[in-house]
Amino acid sequence: MKILFITFFFPPYKTVASIRTGKTAKLLHEMGHEIKVISAKNSMKEELEVEIPKNLLHQTSWFSIDDAVVNILGRGKKDQLKGEVLHGGKMSLKTKIIQKLFALYKFFFYVPDQWIGWYKYALAESREVVDEWKPDIIYASSGPYTGLMVASKLSKEYGIPFVAELRDLWSDNHYDPQYSVGRFLEYITLKNASAIVTVSAPLVEKLSQKYSVPCYEIRNAFDAEDFKYSDFVEDEKKIVITYTGMMYAGKRDPSVLFEAIASDAYLKEHVECLFYGNSLAWVNERAKEHGLSKNVKVFTPIDREEVLKLQARSDILLLLTWNDPQEKGVFTGKLFEYIGSAKPILSIGAVDDVASNLIRDHNFGLASNKIKEIVAFVKNIKDKTVLEEIDNAYKIDRSQFERRYQVEKLVDIFEKIQGK
Repeated sequence: MKILFITFFFPPYKTVASIRTGKTAKLLHEMGHEIKVISAKNSMKEELEVEIPKNLLHQTSWFSIDDAVVNILGRGKKDQLKGEVLHGGKMSLKTKIIQKLFALYKFFFYVPDQWIGWYKYALAESREVVDEWKPDIIYASSGPYTGLMVASKLSKEYGIPFVAELRDLWSDNHYDPQYSVGRFLEYITLKNASAIVTVSAPLVEKLSQKYSVPCYEIRNAFDAEDFKYSDFVEDEKKIVITYTGMMYAGKRDPSVLFEAIASDAYLKEHVECLFYGNSLAWVNERAKEHGLSKNVKVFTPIDREEVLKLQARSDILLLLTWNDPQEKGVFTGKLFEYIGSAKPILSIGAVDDVASNLIRDHNFGLASNKIKEIVAFVKNIKDKTVLEEIDNAYKIDRSQFERRYQVEKLVDIFEKIQGK
């Protein structure tokens, strides 16, 4: 098939979304499909490898509607505001006022999202590509949802079916709820799709209730070729617990883990918790409150290759989820990278969501908020019997979470649309 793939986030720019879209494009190309990718030039760190021929990637310009806000506040003030919100602590009156004003600004200008400045450039580039190379399918991955609007417009103009991918829900996204205009834009965009794909069964069910369009689950996944690093244990007694990525005080929060470690003298002596990410100064404060300043180390982000090496050398990989009913269908890309590492997973936060159930069902680790269960799991993680059980679970079930399996399902959807 000839597939036009529209996605704002794509390698070489480092985001979790870029890993999914870049690897999907690579596999589609390897399977013999003709693809062309419409993406955006970006100012983010160029860290990921572009794994398709460069002539298949069309990167467009775009403009940021946030530039005016940054010019008024200054980049430092904007970052400070973001840091205070992530910290979850008491905000100053000035910060509260700025936050309210920024929310009002988002309401009027983030329609459908902050990347709307990409729309005209992506549409113009896509039209040029379609005019000389008419695809069989248009596949748009979101967020940003702006890309879905581009795909829908092209679909109507050229009579080409389009498939909408929502890695996160659009108007029903509880992190960033949309109001009447956003809901209207979602409706007129998605009703025109030939199919909708999303990352979990609960989200499929939610979208199926809203639209008569066929909805399918295409999960996040790991890529076997990326996990080439062998285990290396520096200290047989030291227990290394690692987390990489964003955290949110009161939502994705390690406090329960700290409480468990602080409750046990052996763990206080032997556990080392490593956190890598942005705006994590508050994690040190939480650790200090529990008397764990020596156990907890916080670092700035590192590149993905170093992350994968670090995961291979860790005893436990920490997954933090938000214990909220609206999180029930959230599968983070991080979980599947942990599965790729084939290391024991400790999940704290939600205990009845798709991620927790997956960990329990496949015996990849522990999903719990109970202090005694966490203490026992961490203390016994060096036990050979425990490690053998988890290793055997990965040997039996790990392959079903590889990306090729998910992309094959995606191709099946394309073929159904094509009537093949």
